Amino acid sequence: MKRHTATAGFTLIELLIAMAIVAALASFAYSGYATYVLRAKRAEGQAALLRNLQRLELHYLTSGTYGHDRDKPEDPWQGLDAYSSDTPARSAYRLAMARCAAAASGEQTSYRLCVRLRAIPHRFDDSICGELLLQSDGQRGAAGRLPGPAGCW
Repeated sequence: MKRHTATAGFTLIELLIAMAIVAALASFAYSGYATYVLRAKRAEGQAALLRNLQRLELHYLTSGTYGHDRDKPEDPWQGLDAYSSDTPARSAYRLAMARCAAAASGEQTSYRLCVRLRAIPHRFDDSICGELLLQSDGQRGAAGRLPGPAGCW
């Protein structure tokens, strides 16, 4: 008489079910993780814009303009950050500055009146917000618009 002994282990079906459950949990976790990484990158860009604006405001208080002053030829943009982090490789945004557009005409205003700071995504894609905007008059925006999509600031 042959005896049938039970072997310890898992069947193929049990392993496939366990793998499917783990894959489903991982997909939920990754989407949440990606959202938090994107929010952290936006916060880095916002902080860099605020730092640069603070430096420009200090220059404005001493010279009365955001740009060059004939009496004080030093470059006010020399101390501004070009990237949102200490090196371009670690930065989420590249920073730029321009004069504000006049509200009605769309023409450029003087640097004496208003300046617009831009944080342009660098080495990643932000399809919702795109580039972040901050003006010296307090307006904030994103995706090339003021005020911009909700949740970008």
